Amino acid sequence: MGTLALIIGAVLVLPSFVFVDSPERAAREYLDALVEGDVEVLTAHSESLRGATGATLAGPIYQAAQDRVTSYRINAVEASDTAATVQVTLDAGPEQKQTELSLTAHSAGPFAPVDWRVDPVPLTSALVTYPLGTLEILVNGFALPIADLTPQIDDMGQPTVSIALLPGTYEIAMPDAGEYLDPIAATVTAPAQLTIGGPRLGETGYGLSELGHQYVIDEIVRELEECLSTHADPLGGCEVQYPVEELPLDEGTAVLENDGDTDALESDEVPEIARGLADDLLPPGAEVEARVATVPQLVVFPAPYGTYEAYGFDGELEVITEPGLSGEAPEVTKVPFGVIASVVPHTPGEPPQVMLADPSTGLVYDVCIEAETGRASAAVREPGTDEAC
Repeated sequence: MGTLALIIGAVLVLPSFVFVDSPERAAREYLDALVEGDVEVLTAHSESLRGATGATLAGPIYQAAQDRVTSYRINAVEASDTAATVQVTLDAGPEQKQTELSLTAHSAGPFAPVDWRVDPVPLTSALVTYPLGTLEILVNGFALPIADLTPQIDDMGQPTVSIALLPGTYEIAMPDAGEYLDPIAATVTAPAQLTIGGPRLGETGYGLSELGHQYVIDEIVRELEECLSTHADPLGGCEVQYPVEELPLDEGTAVLENDGDTDALESDEVPEIARGLADDLLPPGAEVEARVATVPQLVVFPAPYGTYEAYGFDGELEVITEPGLSGEAPEVTKVPFGVIASVVPHTPGEPPQVMLADPSTGLVYDVCIEAETGRASAAVREPGTDEAC
Protein backbone atom coordinates (compact mmCIF):
# COMPACT_ATOMS: atom_id res chain seq x y z
CA MET A 1 0.00 0.00 0.00
CA GLY A 2 2.84 2.39 0.87
CA THR A 3 4.51 1.71 -2.47
CA LEU A 4 1.28 2.48 -4.36
CA ALA A 5 0.90 5.75 -2.45
CA LEU A 6 4.43 6.77 -3.39
CA ILE A 7 3.75 6.07 -7.07
CA ILE A 8 0.51 8.06 -7.04
CA GLY A 9 2.22 10.93 -5.25
CA ALA A 10 4.97 10.97 -7.81
CA VAL A 11 2.48 11.21 -10.62
CA LEU A 12 0.64 14.05 -8.93
CA VAL A 13 3.72 16.21 -8.57
CA LEU A 14 5.06 15.69 -12.10
CA PRO A 15 5.50 19.15 -13.74
CA SER A 16 3.28 20.12 -16.67
CA PHE A 17 6.13 19.99 -19.24
CA VAL A 18 5.80 16.21 -19.23
CA PHE A 19 2.51 16.75 -21.07
CA VAL A 20 3.68 19.70 -23.24
CA ASP A 21 2.45 19.60 -26.85
CA SER A 22 4.78 20.61 -29.69
CA PRO A 23 4.28 23.89 -31.64
CA GLU A 24 5.80 22.14 -34.65
CA ARG A 25 3.11 19.43 -34.47
CA ALA A 26 0.36 22.07 -34.43
CA ALA A 27 1.98 23.95 -37.32
CA ARG A 28 2.26 20.74 -39.38
CA GLU A 29 -1.41 19.98 -38.78
CA TYR A 30 -2.33 23.33 -40.32
CA LEU A 31 0.21 23.10 -43.17
CA ASP A 32 -0.88 19.56 -44.04
CA ALA A 33 -4.47 20.83 -44.30
CA LEU A 34 -3.23 23.61 -46.61
CA VAL A 35 -1.61 21.06 -48.92
CA GLU A 36 -4.49 18.56 -48.77
CA GLY A 37 -7.21 21.20 -49.18
CA ASP A 38 -8.90 20.39 -45.85
CA VAL A 39 -11.17 23.44 -45.71
CA GLU A 40 -12.65 22.49 -42.32
CA VAL A 41 -9.25 22.63 -40.58
CA LEU A 42 -8.17 25.78 -42.45
CA THR A 43 -11.32 27.76 -41.69
CA ALA A 44 -11.15 26.74 -38.03
CA HIS A 45 -7.80 28.58 -37.88
CA SER A 46 -8.88 31.60 -39.96
CA GLU A 47 -9.62 35.12 -38.80
CA SER A 48 -13.15 36.50 -38.82
CA LEU A 49 -14.54 37.05 -42.33
CA ARG A 50 -15.21 40.75 -41.59
CA GLY A 51 -18.26 41.01 -43.80
CA ALA A 52 -17.03 38.68 -46.54
CA THR A 53 -19.20 35.68 -47.32
CA GLY A 54 -17.83 32.24 -46.53
CA ALA A 55 -19.76 30.55 -49.33
CA THR A 56 -16.50 30.31 -51.28
CA LEU A 57 -14.77 28.41 -48.46
CA ALA A 58 -15.88 25.07 -49.83
CA GLY A 59 -13.72 22.06 -50.61
CA PRO A 60 -14.45 21.78 -54.36
CA ILE A 61 -13.93 25.52 -54.95
CA TYR A 62 -10.65 25.56 -53.03
CA GLN A 63 -9.31 22.38 -54.57
CA ALA A 64 -9.99 23.81 -58.04
CA ALA A 65 -7.88 26.91 -57.27
CA GLN A 66 -4.56 27.37 -59.06
CA ASP A 67 -1.22 28.17 -57.37
CA ARG A 68 -2.20 26.40 -54.15
CA VAL A 69 0.41 25.29 -51.62
CA THR A 70 1.65 21.89 -52.76
CA SER A 71 4.39 21.28 -50.17
CA TYR A 72 6.23 23.00 -47.34
CA ARG A 73 9.42 22.95 -45.32
CA ILE A 74 9.75 24.01 -41.69
CA ASN A 75 12.96 26.02 -41.31
CA ALA A 76 12.97 26.98 -37.64
CA VAL A 77 10.86 26.95 -34.49
CA GLU A 78 11.22 29.61 -31.80
CA ALA A 79 9.18 29.04 -28.65
CA SER A 80 8.71 30.44 -25.17
CA ASP A 81 6.42 29.13 -22.44
CA THR A 82 3.30 30.59 -24.07
CA ALA A 83 4.10 31.62 -27.64
CA ALA A 84 5.93 30.23 -30.65
CA THR A 85 6.87 31.21 -34.18
CA VAL A 86 7.39 28.64 -36.93
CA GLN A 87 9.40 29.76 -39.98
CA VAL A 88 8.18 28.03 -43.15
CA THR A 89 8.97 27.81 -46.86
CA LEU A 90 5.87 27.15 -48.98
CA ASP A 91 5.83 25.82 -52.53
CA ALA A 92 2.91 27.68 -54.13
CA GLY A 93 2.52 27.59 -57.89
CA PRO A 94 5.71 28.67 -59.69
CA GLU A 95 7.18 30.39 -56.60
CA GLN A 96 8.44 29.61 -53.13
CA LYS A 97 7.12 31.81 -50.34
CA GLN A 98 8.90 32.50 -47.07
CA THR A 99 6.44 33.03 -44.25
CA GLU A 100 5.75 32.22 -40.63
CA LEU A 101 3.01 30.92 -38.37
CA SER A 102 2.36 32.29 -34.91
CA LEU A 103 1.15 29.90 -32.21
CA THR A 104 -0.06 30.24 -28.64
CA ALA A 105 0.05 27.69 -25.82
CA HIS A 106 -3.26 26.93 -24.11
CA SER A 107 -3.68 25.04 -20.83
CA ALA A 108 -6.49 24.65 -18.32
CA GLY A 109 -4.08 24.65 -15.38
CA PRO A 110 -0.55 23.80 -14.16
CA PHE A 111 -1.20 20.07 -14.26
CA ALA A 112 -3.31 20.08 -17.48
CA PRO A 113 -1.80 19.22 -20.86
CA VAL A 114 -0.50 22.13 -22.92
CA ASP A 115 -2.23 22.56 -26.27
CA TRP A 116 -0.39 24.56 -28.94
CA ARG A 117 -2.73 26.24 -31.42
CA VAL A 118 -2.08 28.19 -34.60
CA ASP A 119 -3.14 31.82 -34.16
CA PRO A 120 -5.93 32.97 -36.50
CA VAL A 121 -4.57 33.28 -40.05
CA PRO A 122 -5.75 36.31 -42.11
CA LEU A 123 -8.18 35.57 -44.92
CA THR A 124 -8.10 37.36 -48.24
CA SER A 125 -11.37 38.89 -49.35
CA ALA A 126 -12.21 39.75 -52.95
CA LEU A 127 -14.61 42.59 -53.71
CA VAL A 128 -16.36 41.43 -56.86
CA THR A 129 -18.30 43.84 -59.06
CA TYR A 130 -20.81 42.45 -61.51
CA PRO A 131 -23.57 43.70 -63.86
CA LEU A 132 -26.96 44.72 -62.53
CA GLY A 133 -29.44 41.86 -62.76
CA THR A 134 -26.86 39.09 -62.36
CA LEU A 135 -28.38 36.13 -60.52
CA GLU A 136 -25.22 34.11 -59.91
CA ILE A 137 -21.46 34.21 -60.30
CA LEU A 138 -19.04 31.39 -61.04
CA VAL A 139 -16.04 30.85 -58.77
CA ASN A 140 -13.64 28.30 -60.26
CA GLY A 141 -16.58 27.09 -62.35
CA PHE A 142 -18.95 26.55 -59.41
CA ALA A 143 -22.16 28.60 -59.47
CA LEU A 144 -22.98 30.67 -56.37
CA PRO A 145 -26.37 32.47 -56.23
CA ILE A 146 -25.97 36.20 -55.65
CA ALA A 147 -28.80 36.04 -53.09
CA ASP A 148 -26.56 33.84 -50.89
CA LEU A 149 -23.56 36.22 -51.04
CA THR A 150 -24.84 39.34 -49.20
CA PRO A 151 -24.85 41.71 -52.20
CA GLN A 152 -24.22 45.43 -51.69
CA ILE A 153 -24.35 48.57 -53.85
CA ASP A 154 -21.17 50.68 -53.83
CA ASP A 155 -20.93 54.48 -53.98
CA MET A 156 -21.01 54.37 -57.79
CA GLY A 157 -24.23 52.36 -57.87
CA GLN A 158 -22.37 49.20 -58.89
CA PRO A 159 -23.49 45.86 -57.38
CA THR A 160 -20.74 44.12 -55.39
CA VAL A 161 -20.19 41.08 -53.19
CA SER A 162 -17.27 40.38 -50.87
CA ILE A 163 -16.05 36.78 -50.87
CA ALA A 164 -13.49 35.12 -48.59
CA LEU A 165 -10.64 33.16 -50.18
CA LEU A 166 -8.04 30.71 -48.93
CA PRO A 167 -4.52 30.92 -50.47
CA GLY A 168 -4.60 30.30 -54.21
CA THR A 169 -5.65 31.84 -57.53
CA TYR A 170 -9.34 31.90 -58.40
CA GLU A 171 -11.29 32.58 -61.58
CA ILE A 172 -14.48 34.58 -61.08
CA ALA A 173 -16.81 34.83 -64.05
CA MET A 174 -20.37 35.33 -65.18
CA PRO A 175 -22.60 32.52 -66.46
CA ASP A 176 -23.31 32.15 -70.15
CA ALA A 177 -25.70 34.85 -71.40
CA GLY A 178 -26.30 33.87 -75.01
CA GLU A 179 -24.73 34.63 -78.35
CA TYR A 180 -24.59 38.44 -78.08
CA LEU A 181 -22.44 38.58 -74.91
CA ASP A 182 -19.14 37.00 -73.88
CA PRO A 183 -18.47 36.45 -70.16
CA ILE A 184 -15.37 38.28 -68.90
CA ALA A 185 -13.46 36.42 -66.20
CA ALA A 186 -11.49 38.06 -63.40
CA THR A 187 -8.50 36.37 -61.78
CA VAL A 188 -7.95 36.99 -58.07
CA THR A 189 -4.98 35.68 -56.09
CA ALA A 190 -5.08 35.18 -52.33
CA PRO A 191 -1.41 35.25 -51.26
CA ALA A 192 0.19 32.24 -49.61
CA GLN A 193 2.27 34.22 -47.09
CA LEU A 194 -0.29 33.44 -44.32
CA THR A 195 0.36 36.85 -42.74
CA ILE A 196 -1.20 38.94 -45.52
CA GLY A 197 -4.97 39.19 -45.86
CA GLY A 198 -7.06 42.16 -46.85
CA PRO A 199 -9.15 42.93 -49.90
CA ARG A 200 -8.52 42.31 -53.58
CA LEU A 201 -10.62 43.52 -56.51
CA GLY A 202 -12.30 41.28 -59.07
CA GLU A 203 -14.18 43.12 -61.82
CA THR A 204 -16.19 40.74 -63.93
CA GLY A 205 -19.06 41.10 -66.34
CA TYR A 206 -19.79 40.72 -70.04
CA GLY A 207 -18.36 42.05 -73.25
CA LEU A 208 -20.12 42.13 -76.58
CA SER A 209 -19.33 39.09 -78.71
CA GLU A 210 -18.47 39.55 -82.38
CA LEU A 211 -22.11 38.89 -83.16
CA GLY A 212 -23.04 41.47 -80.52
CA HIS A 213 -20.66 44.04 -82.03
CA GLN A 214 -22.10 43.44 -85.46
CA TYR A 215 -25.66 43.72 -84.16
CA VAL A 216 -24.86 47.06 -82.51
CA ILE A 217 -23.27 48.58 -85.62
CA ASP A 218 -26.14 47.28 -87.77
CA GLU A 219 -28.64 48.92 -85.40
CA ILE A 220 -26.69 52.19 -85.42
CA VAL A 221 -26.64 52.25 -89.22
CA ARG A 222 -30.32 51.29 -89.40
CA GLU A 223 -31.31 54.11 -87.03
CA LEU A 224 -29.13 56.59 -88.91
CA GLU A 225 -30.47 55.59 -92.31
CA GLU A 226 -34.03 55.91 -91.06
CA CYS A 227 -33.35 59.34 -89.57
CA LEU A 228 -31.41 60.61 -92.59
CA SER A 229 -34.15 59.55 -94.99
CA THR A 230 -37.04 61.09 -93.07
CA HIS A 231 -35.65 64.15 -91.30
CA ALA A 232 -36.05 67.56 -92.92
CA ASP A 233 -32.58 68.56 -91.72
CA PRO A 234 -30.68 65.26 -91.67
CA LEU A 235 -27.26 66.77 -90.93
CA GLY A 236 -28.55 68.87 -88.05
CA GLY A 237 -31.34 66.67 -86.76
CA CYS A 238 -29.76 63.21 -86.66
CA GLU A 239 -27.20 62.09 -84.09
CA VAL A 240 -24.14 62.29 -86.33
CA GLN A 241 -21.04 63.98 -84.93
CA TYR A 242 -18.55 66.15 -86.87
CA PRO A 243 -15.47 67.41 -87.36
CA VAL A 244 -13.08 66.27 -84.85
CA GLU A 245 -12.40 65.70 -81.15
CA GLU A 246 -10.28 62.94 -79.70
CA LEU A 247 -12.06 59.91 -78.27
CA PRO A 248 -11.08 58.60 -74.83
CA LEU A 249 -9.63 55.32 -76.10
CA ASP A 250 -6.77 53.39 -74.54
CA GLU A 251 -4.05 51.41 -76.22
CA GLY A 252 -5.24 47.85 -76.74
CA THR A 253 -8.94 48.73 -76.98
CA ALA A 254 -10.73 46.13 -79.09
CA VAL A 255 -12.23 47.44 -82.32
CA LEU A 256 -14.43 45.57 -84.77
CA GLU A 257 -13.35 46.30 -88.33
CA ASN A 258 -15.86 46.50 -91.17
CA ASP A 259 -14.79 43.10 -92.45
CA GLY A 260 -15.69 41.49 -89.11
CA ASP A 261 -12.13 40.98 -87.86
CA THR A 262 -11.27 42.17 -84.37
CA ASP A 263 -8.00 44.03 -83.81
CA ALA A 264 -6.58 46.14 -81.01
CA LEU A 265 -5.68 49.82 -81.21
CA GLU A 266 -2.03 50.80 -80.88
CA SER A 267 -1.12 53.91 -78.91
CA ASP A 268 -0.68 55.97 -82.08
CA GLU A 269 -3.98 54.78 -83.59
CA VAL A 270 -6.38 56.45 -81.16
CA PRO A 271 -9.17 57.60 -83.47
CA GLU A 272 -10.93 60.94 -83.55
CA ILE A 273 -14.65 61.53 -83.82
CA ALA A 274 -16.23 64.43 -85.68
CA ARG A 275 -18.43 66.99 -83.84
CA GLY A 276 -19.91 69.95 -85.79
CA LEU A 277 -20.38 70.42 -89.54
CA ALA A 278 -18.48 73.19 -91.34
CA ASP A 279 -20.79 76.14 -92.11
CA ASP A 280 -19.64 76.42 -95.71
CA LEU A 281 -20.40 72.80 -96.65
CA LEU A 282 -23.96 73.58 -97.82
CA PRO A 283 -25.15 76.52 -99.91
CA PRO A 284 -27.76 78.73 -98.18
CA GLY A 285 -31.25 77.30 -98.60
CA ALA A 286 -30.03 74.09 -100.23
CA GLU A 287 -32.08 70.90 -99.92
CA VAL A 288 -30.06 68.01 -98.59
CA GLU A 289 -30.20 64.27 -98.88
CA ALA A 290 -27.79 62.11 -96.91
CA ARG A 291 -27.02 58.43 -96.56
CA VAL A 292 -24.39 56.28 -94.90
CA ALA A 293 -21.65 55.62 -97.45
CA THR A 294 -19.07 54.05 -95.12
CA VAL A 295 -20.06 52.21 -91.97
CA PRO A 296 -18.18 53.56 -88.95
CA GLN A 297 -15.74 51.43 -86.97
CA LEU A 298 -17.01 50.53 -83.50
CA VAL A 299 -15.44 50.44 -80.03
CA VAL A 300 -17.34 49.67 -76.85
CA PHE A 301 -16.69 50.74 -73.25
CA PRO A 302 -18.38 49.58 -70.04
CA ALA A 303 -20.92 52.06 -68.64
CA PRO A 304 -23.02 52.12 -65.43
CA TYR A 305 -25.35 49.27 -64.43
CA GLY A 306 -23.87 46.71 -66.82
CA THR A 307 -24.52 48.85 -69.90
CA TYR A 308 -22.06 49.97 -72.59
CA GLU A 309 -21.13 53.10 -74.51
CA ALA A 310 -20.47 52.46 -78.19
CA TYR A 311 -18.36 54.88 -80.25
CA GLY A 312 -18.41 54.72 -84.03
CA PHE A 313 -15.66 56.58 -85.91
CA ASP A 314 -14.24 56.90 -89.44
CA GLY A 315 -17.71 56.72 -90.98
CA GLU A 316 -18.60 58.63 -94.13
CA LEU A 317 -21.88 60.22 -95.19
CA GLU A 318 -22.72 60.85 -98.80
CA VAL A 319 -24.46 64.24 -98.91
CA ILE A 320 -26.38 65.33 -102.03
CA THR A 321 -27.28 69.03 -102.22
CA GLU A 322 -29.94 70.29 -104.62
CA PRO A 323 -29.72 73.84 -106.09
CA GLY A 324 -30.32 76.46 -103.42
CA LEU A 325 -30.81 80.21 -103.38
CA SER A 326 -27.41 80.78 -104.93
CA GLY A 327 -28.25 78.47 -107.87
CA GLU A 328 -25.47 75.95 -107.47
CA ALA A 329 -25.78 72.67 -109.35
CA PRO A 330 -26.43 69.43 -107.41
CA GLU A 331 -23.29 68.19 -105.75
CA VAL A 332 -22.29 65.01 -103.99
CA THR A 333 -20.02 65.49 -100.99
CA LYS A 334 -18.40 62.88 -98.74
CA VAL A 335 -18.52 63.97 -95.10
CA PRO A 336 -16.64 62.13 -92.31
CA PHE A 337 -18.76 61.41 -89.26
CA GLY A 338 -18.93 59.47 -86.02
CA VAL A 339 -21.66 58.36 -83.64
CA ILE A 340 -22.15 57.68 -79.94
CA ALA A 341 -24.68 55.13 -78.75
CA SER A 342 -25.76 53.45 -75.53
CA VAL A 343 -26.10 49.68 -75.50
CA VAL A 344 -28.19 47.88 -72.85
CA PRO A 345 -28.29 44.08 -72.65
CA HIS A 346 -31.73 42.63 -72.02
CA THR A 347 -32.77 39.10 -71.16
CA PRO A 348 -29.86 36.70 -71.80
CA GLY A 349 -29.96 35.51 -75.39
CA GLU A 350 -31.95 38.48 -76.68
CA PRO A 351 -30.41 41.32 -78.74
CA PRO A 352 -29.37 44.39 -76.74
CA GLN A 353 -31.11 47.76 -76.87
CA VAL A 354 -29.18 50.30 -78.95
CA MET A 355 -29.89 54.03 -78.69
CA LEU A 356 -28.06 56.84 -80.47
CA ALA A 357 -26.94 59.59 -78.11
CA ASP A 358 -27.00 63.33 -78.64
CA PRO A 359 -23.87 64.60 -76.84
CA SER A 360 -25.57 67.94 -76.11
CA THR A 361 -28.29 66.30 -73.98
CA GLY A 362 -26.89 62.90 -73.04
CA LEU A 363 -28.93 59.91 -71.91
CA VAL A 364 -30.46 58.81 -68.61
CA TYR A 365 -30.33 55.28 -67.20
CA ASP A 366 -33.35 53.86 -65.40
CA VAL A 367 -33.10 50.80 -63.17
CA CYS A 368 -36.10 48.54 -63.79
CA ILE A 369 -37.19 45.72 -61.45
CA GLU A 370 -39.51 42.95 -62.56
CA ALA A 371 -42.36 42.58 -60.07
CA GLU A 372 -42.64 38.81 -60.45
CA THR A 373 -38.97 37.79 -60.31
CA GLY A 374 -37.28 40.76 -58.65
CA ARG A 375 -34.69 40.77 -61.44
CA ALA A 376 -33.15 44.19 -62.01
CA SER A 377 -32.04 45.59 -65.35
CA ALA A 378 -31.11 48.94 -66.86
CA ALA A 379 -32.95 50.91 -69.53
CA VAL A 380 -31.85 54.08 -71.29
CA ARG A 381 -33.88 57.12 -72.35
CA GLU A 382 -33.46 60.71 -73.42
CA PRO A 383 -33.66 63.40 -70.70
CA GLY A 384 -37.13 64.86 -70.29
CA THR A 385 -38.95 61.76 -71.55
CA ASP A 386 -40.98 59.34 -69.48
CA GLU A 387 -39.21 56.65 -67.49
CA ALA A 388 -38.17 53.71 -69.65
CA CYS A 389 -39.40 51.02 -67.26
